[in-house]
Amino acid sequence: MRSSRRADGFQSRVVASRNPKLVREAEESLSSKQRLARPREMRRPRTAQLRDMGEACHQKFSAVEQDQRSFQPFPSKVVFENYVPHQFYIASLALRNKDRVPRLLNVILGNSPYFELISPSDEDYKVAPGMSSTYRILFRPDENKDYFEELIIITEREKFFVPIRAIGARASLDFPEQLNFSECPVRFSTQKTLLVCNVGKREACYSITTVSPFSVDPSIGTLGVGEAMQVTVEFHPPKTGVYTSPMIVHYDTGEDVHKSLCGTAVNANIRLDKSSLTVEKTSLTLSKQRSLVIHNQSGITAHFQWKRFVDEEEEERQKLRLQRQEEDKLVDVPKEHGVVPPLREHPSLPISTSQNQGTEVQGDSTPFCSDIFTIVPMAAENSRWSIGPSQGVIPAKAEVSVAVTANLDDTEQFKDEVVLFIENSRACVIPFQAVGVGSTIVIDKPFGPELNLGACFSVDPCCYRFKMTNRGRRAHLLYWTTEGGTTLEQHEHLLHTKGKVSSCGPMFKLQPLRTELMPGQTAEMLLEGSCSTPQVVKEKLLCHAMVGKEGVKNLIMQVDVTCEFIAPALQISTREITFRVEKHPGDVLTLQYKPLSLKNICSLPLSVVLTLEQPFSICTVDQQPLPADVQPMKLKTGEELQLCIGFNPAYEEDLLIRAAEKALKVKFLEHPHEEQVTVWGEVYFPNLQIQTTALDFGCILNDTKDVRYMEMTNCSPLVVQYHWSFLKDSQVNPVRFMETEPLALGVEEVFALLPLQGELQPGQSQRVTFTFFGHANRVTQGTALCRVEGGPSYEVALRGEASGISYLLDTTEINCGLQGYVEPGKQQVLKVYYLPGVPGVFCRAFQIQVGHLEPEKICLKGEGTFPRIHLDLPRNIKGNAKYEKILQKAQEKLHKGSQRDEAIALGEAVAAEPRMDDSGTVISFDNWAGRDTGVHFFGAMILPERAGSVPDTEQAELPEYILDLGYVVPGDIHTHTVKITNTGHFPASFHVDGYVLYNTGNPWWRGFTGA
Repeated sequence: MRSSRRADGFQSRVVASRNPKLVREAEESLSSKQRLARPREMRRPRTAQLRDMGEACHQKFSAVEQDQRSFQPFPSKVVFENYVPHQFYIASLALRNKDRVPRLLNVILGNSPYFELISPSDEDYKVAPGMSSTYRILFRPDENKDYFEELIIITEREKFFVPIRAIGARASLDFPEQLNFSECPVRFSTQKTLLVCNVGKREACYSITTVSPFSVDPSIGTLGVGEAMQVTVEFHPPKTGVYTSPMIVHYDTGEDVHKSLCGTAVNANIRLDKSSLTVEKTSLTLSKQRSLVIHNQSGITAHFQWKRFVDEEEEERQKLRLQRQEEDKLVDVPKEHGVVPPLREHPSLPISTSQNQGTEVQGDSTPFCSDIFTIVPMAAENSRWSIGPSQGVIPAKAEVSVAVTANLDDTEQFKDEVVLFIENSRACVIPFQAVGVGSTIVIDKPFGPELNLGACFSVDPCCYRFKMTNRGRRAHLLYWTTEGGTTLEQHEHLLHTKGKVSSCGPMFKLQPLRTELMPGQTAEMLLEGSCSTPQVVKEKLLCHAMVGKEGVKNLIMQVDVTCEFIAPALQISTREITFRVEKHPGDVLTLQYKPLSLKNICSLPLSVVLTLEQPFSICTVDQQPLPADVQPMKLKTGEELQLCIGFNPAYEEDLLIRAAEKALKVKFLEHPHEEQVTVWGEVYFPNLQIQTTALDFGCILNDTKDVRYMEMTNCSPLVVQYHWSFLKDSQVNPVRFMETEPLALGVEEVFALLPLQGELQPGQSQRVTFTFFGHANRVTQGTALCRVEGGPSYEVALRGEASGISYLLDTTEINCGLQGYVEPGKQQVLKVYYLPGVPGVFCRAFQIQVGHLEPEKICLKGEGTFPRIHLDLPRNIKGNAKYEKILQKAQEKLHKGSQRDEAIALGEAVAAEPRMDDSGTVISFDNWAGRDTGVHFFGAMILPERAGSVPDTEQAELPEYILDLGYVVPGDIHTHTVKITNTGHFPASFHVDGYVLYNTGNPWWRGFTGA
């Protein structure tokens, strides 16, 4: 068993009901919606066994009835639905203690790789009376299929189970909820063919059951996801009346779906022209005939038969009576040797003394039989032949023309006989025959040989629905192909190879591709064409049929299908609408309008939807806002729509120049194509472009002034009249350390500007001068305001400060304290490091003071050098002003170097007597006590004797060498040896960088070698 884990950090999606209702009916047939709609209902769990409470606890008696559980689970069954593989899902299970004392609870889940139990505690624990303990079930599916598991609930009194069920993908066949046959002829087979698609998420393994007089074909099968099939439902009522019956679709996952079938059986419009027939007196040995006409005015082929009995019930009663008579006669058969032979051993034994009676008993029906009267024919279909006139009088030596019409229903030879009855003479039989040609498949709409579907919008499919009916007497198996012999199914597969539409272009397809039509059966067909680009599409469809039991396909129909796929075409009066408004002083901003017309120039009606954002609006031609309920607007072919586009220039409340750009989007309900009209609106006010919005004069000396300049430009197409002033809330504050009471000053006494007012033409600029007067020890902040007539106001923040020069040293004494010591009898090694900055001889000095003794001077001498080399080539100096100047400067420094004095180390006297340790030793450098590492002397410890002795750190630049190879014949290789000498004191490594010759016209730059 899998141990549960704590539920820290998880949230439950199910809340236990405080007052659940216990129900006892089954829940298996409830859907998910029904289950969620009844959250307060609980059912009793299945109990595995009862336990002896005396062994598990001290409380041996329980207040819960014996037939109930001490803990009630909620929900009674944990169900997961609509999940995605490899995702996590959590459901909650609450177990409420129904007893009056605390009870021990333990929940166990089996070793399932898909479910995990999250417990509120790591161990078994007791639940207080009336309280609930909530567990969480974590579910992670691998597939979208069904999963089932059980939770084992162990209490002190019983052990029971709570099922966990995950309901995966289901198949769904889209049968209609009800199939109504309406009125159908009695004792006749009426069929309806349905195109059923599996709209579920898994393969459908189904079986269908019905009740007579309804039947379905196929009644069992398998249908993949998204696939479709034809299902034929047949209604064959034996008598008139109303019939209803359920049609149950059984799925292999256990679900049953109930549909309803209904139909009404009525008598077809088939009648006799006479209800009685009287034959005149006839001489012996002669015969007379009278004719009856059967009128079939219905839409079906009627099969008739003359019978002895009125209905089938009377016929069945007579059959049973005759059968009993025959059984009684078997008893009277003579015995041979005292044994009655069994009937099965003597098949030649006569069953009836009357041949007619035997036929009546064994046959399916009882035909009319008489020794005096005969009916011609006995039983047949309504003849496909008709004669007119069917009766009349022929004068002596005269002729009468009789028209014989053949109404054939099959492509085979038809034969029949016409009996010509002549009064007081013998009948004459005339044989007829005819051969049917063509096809008995009839289509209810115009379909061939050419079918023009007209115009259709591209992207969306063009659909043409029609019905095919088999008016013949044999079954037809129909196959649809293209002109090249490829079936539409293969054609569709080739066009969509690897999930992408091929460049083969558009196509038409028929659904269903293969159809079997029984006699009188009708199938609904769907012709669908699609194309992603506007163009005219033509394709030839061929229909072959296998008739009856023939194994040969015959071409019965060919159709040239044409469709013009188009895109919405809208003639727009303009593709860009521009509004320009200039707001002069004193003007009032009002709504502006521009006309716009839209005309449908395509061959199909359009449904147009217009969208435009603020500050623009769509208006009618009379400049009224377009009502919201008007859209979408229908435009017939050639129809033109007149509109106005409005612009609100006051969409902002400021007076700044502004511009708005939006797109008027024209969308179509019939097509994803979209048109756009750019709408641009500009509003101009008298505006200035100020160079800056803040001027800070910084801090200047008392009683001086500072001048700053700022430029402003008229950036509008209007004349600008401006006026400068200072805001009254400007502040002039004294500095904090003033001892006398400061005088009150206005901002005009601290700042000044010129010019104060003026006029600027469009594009003209003006230089404004700002002056700051530094009143003693004052900090001034102010705001200069530039007001534009008919435009906005501009603010410039001003700040300035005036003060005297003063400084303050935070200390005049630096005490370095105790620097180091050497223990008695010990020694300390000092390491001195010196890093020469420039090449040459150096001499430096430093001091070490021990205790109170005089400092000892220590000199540090050496020579700084660097690796260097010399090439026996001339340098590029003469004529090069850059290097000639450097050479001259170097020569001057060498001349001064001969007069250089030796550098000495400068020490500073200790301002106060240094602290001493027990040994009395004082060292004047950083604290290095207890270290055996060296002391680095840089910075303040090694000081030059005078400031002028600080070496020059300017980086030296050396001129290039010149290697002249002279004249070289193209294609020849010329070499030159360069001698390189190490003029330094250390080994030197070098390399020649020939890359600088790249792209200089010297292809031999790679040929440098060196050692």
